[in-house]
Amino acid sequence: MTDDYEALRRFRSAVGPPDEAAWAAVRAALQQEIAAESEHPQPMRTIRRRRSPRLVAAALVALTVTGAAAYAATALIGVGSPAPNPPSPFPPSRINLLGLRIADPDGGPPWGIRLALRQPQSPPGLARQQPDVAIQIGRIRDGQMGFIGADGVFHDDGLFHIAGPNSALTTPANYPISGTPQKPDLKTVYHFALTQPGVASAYQGCSTVKVPVPAQFRYTKSQTARQERVLRQELAVLRAGGPAARRIVRLFGGTIAGVRLQIEQSLQTFEQQSSGFTTQLTFETCPPRDLRTLVTGFAGPAATSVSIAGQGVHESETLTPSDDGFYLFVLPQHWTYASKFQATATCRNGHTVTGEAAPGTPNPPYCPEN
Repeated sequence: MTDDYEALRRFRSAVGPPDEAAWAAVRAALQQEIAAESEHPQPMRTIRRRRSPRLVAAALVALTVTGAAAYAATALIGVGSPAPNPPSPFPPSRINLLGLRIADPDGGPPWGIRLALRQPQSPPGLARQQPDVAIQIGRIRDGQMGFIGADGVFHDDGLFHIAGPNSALTTPANYPISGTPQKPDLKTVYHFALTQPGVASAYQGCSTVKVPVPAQFRYTKSQTARQERVLRQELAVLRAGGPAARRIVRLFGGTIAGVRLQIEQSLQTFEQQSSGFTTQLTFETCPPRDLRTLVTGFAGPAATSVSIAGQGVHESETLTPSDDGFYLFVLPQHWTYASKFQATATCRNGHTVTGEAAPGTPNPPYCPEN
């Protein structure tokens, strides 16, 4: 049996905060219902008047059809433990999350870009180095970038895991810039337009695999052994601590923990290369439906939109000042070295610039300031 409240019950699920467009739709629905009730007034009652269930249901329907339900689906994803954040000898001093939000083909938290800015420490006696920026890509929830527990990572728990400054986010580029980490001159970022593999979890791969070293190792066996001895001696000094450890850290810059990690990674690389194999993350074991192609680039602060075309794809993206000239497309397809697209940037002055988004960023579109 149904009653006047049945429609309301069907839309009673939790819905997150809607945007202004959703509220505009709600107000329009309410005004329409009020006008309809005014044309057919009900008999006067002695109790205080309430809006009819039909009126409330109409407002909730308006919220649903304008996308607020999609927002709710995103908001309902739980939060798990933070993602691993290993120490780094050169951690970022500032992280800036850009404004763009790109929907995933399967829904859930949108994708975004953040800029990890740092000021490298120069060894004593050398000129001060330029700051640099790492472009990092991940899923966004409540203003935080992170990963989804899927594709064999985070125990496939389906939760959102906040990424730390040094977490294994997809990082397509790292470029020197002018200015400081606090006041970076993003106009000096190298122009790029890249395609690269991605996966729904936003992690860098679903498993590891041993692959042959692609090129002949540049050291002989005796040179490799000597390099390993030096690194092991430095690692022993760092583990012991004291003035000798601090002297090594001053040469590298950073912290004792960060330099130890750097040396341990170098040792691992030496051992793997001398054996003829190295360990790499791979997308080969990822579920096919979770594979993504990420198209990202920097078209400059004067760009107002970017579109890509090719391989059956025709997509366009409007840029706002909070995007700082960066763009991102998330495509539901497996990336290959043939993943190339025509990329067109529309500039503030109305001109368009066409280039290519591809592996190796051979011809990126860019809007000059003038």
